[in-house]
Amino acid sequence: METRLRMLLVLAGLPRPQAQVPLYDHRGRLLRRPDLYYPEQRVGLEYDGGSHRDSLVEDNRRQNRLLSAGFRLLRFTAADVYNTPDAVVAQVGAALKRTVFGNRANPRAGRGSFSGNRAVSPRS
Repeated sequence: METRLRMLLVLAGLPRPQAQVPLYDHRGRLLRRPDLYYPEQRVGLEYDGGSHRDSLVEDNRRQNRLLSAGFRLLRFTAADVYNTPDAVVAQVGAALKRTVFGNRANPRAGRGSFSGNRAVSPRS
């Protein structure tokens, strides 16, 4: 389903996100590997499938650590991708137009694509 989410975003004209990029805190500790990631905007995307219910507590803890480290995270389900794809694209597009700090518009968001797949530290 992560592939379907990525294709939805790319076919809608959004930049291609990176997949499974490890994200670290300022001490170098691994926080998580979001399903999809936009490094320039520090926005992670997660697809929550049926097995997500089994790991909800730990997923919430990892999400809190990510947010505390200055990353942003959007979560989607199959119902989101299939039933409201326009809303998914709009939410991701809006997140890409914002800078990490504050709500100032990011003029480079939504242009071009991101390539490479490297570990990302909050200080990179």
